[in-house]
Amino acid sequence: MKTQSEEIFEKFCADCGISCHRIDERDEKAADYELSLSGTDVIFEVKEFERNKEEKESDRLLEERGYGKCLSNVPGDRVRSKLRKASPQIKRLTDGVKPGVLILFDRGYLYGHNDPYNILVAMSGLEQIHISVPNNPNKSPYATGMSHGPKKKMTETANTSISAIGTMYFKDNGVTQIDLYHNKYAAVSLVAERLAVYGIDQYFMYEGDGVPTSEWKKYEP
Repeated sequence: MKTQSEEIFEKFCADCGISCHRIDERDEKAADYELSLSGTDVIFEVKEFERNKEEKESDRLLEERGYGKCLSNVPGDRVRSKLRKASPQIKRLTDGVKPGVLILFDRGYLYGHNDPYNILVAMSGLEQIHISVPNNPNKSPYATGMSHGPKKKMTETANTSISAIGTMYFKDNGVTQIDLYHNKYAAVSLVAERLAVYGIDQYFMYEGDGVPTSEWKKYEP
């Protein structure tokens, strides 16, 4: 039985005129779809975020009293969880030859677990501030810079079968939108020009002068 996210993904493909082949859904160890994008075969795995116990309680309170409860999450943790499950499914079919994409769906919203910052720190690691403590006790500690730290899921040797993470959500007019965040360590990279024709917004990781940690830079054809 198809999930809501899979039905929405298939409709998005149909609306865009994308050839979408459903891989045997009985095989839970394999990814969901193989798409032909401008002549390139790409493997896709579609996953959606389910509400955990804390979020369900917040939803209940929201309906009951008009506002929910404060939720605490480590940035990017829910994305990392999906990456752990999807990576072997995608790798099984890409095998270093085809690009692979993980599509994430969070009840149709862009923000929340699908927030671009959550995608960034899931891929590159949590941001950390470096503090220097002077030997002189009369002087206060001070920040010396920033960098990405623990919980990095994308490296030269980890999750290279995933060419990009995509977020699927509804725009204000109700139209489905997919944004792709490219993995710079991908074994097989996606060609941005070939995807732009489908109205897919794409982002690449930028690490330039004056930028202490990574940030997303939108691809402009």
